Amino acid sequence: MTATDKIRETIMTLRQMANDLEQLIEAQSPDLEAVTSPGDWPIFDPELDAVPPGITPGPDGNRLEKDWCSAILWGLLRAHNVRQGRGATDAEALEIARAAGYSDRRGWNKWDGWRKDEDGNLWCTDVGIKNAADWFARIKRSLPEDLR
Repeated sequence: MTATDKIRETIMTLRQMANDLEQLIEAQSPDLEAVTSPGDWPIFDPELDAVPPGITPGPDGNRLEKDWCSAILWGLLRAHNVRQGRGATDAEALEIARAAGYSDRRGWNKWDGWRKDEDGNLWCTDVGIKNAADWFARIKRSLPEDLR
């Protein structure tokens, strides 16, 4: 590969990075950037609402994608606990972790804020509930009333 080929390859990579960044900027509503009061943030139901276009939640993404990953993880566990009245089974915890962008259930290992009950099912603790609220604040969204 010649030096010119390497330069062209670098230019193509940088163009793709720029396109990815532009998509992220477009995905963030300009109205949300001006919103500073949590009471004005749109409600995002992690079980029902789709992540904005251009954002792929995941632990290895950019800052916005990591924030969405964490919000989805905690929001879905909280929703499961509240709406189903029980802890998440191992299979359900895996499904939640994957929805948040983790490849497997080990995504839970890095977090404090959950506990297992006597049946081995996953529950949000008070720390987990605070985690959900904190991560939703980072993405400027509000949890539905029943999940707060």
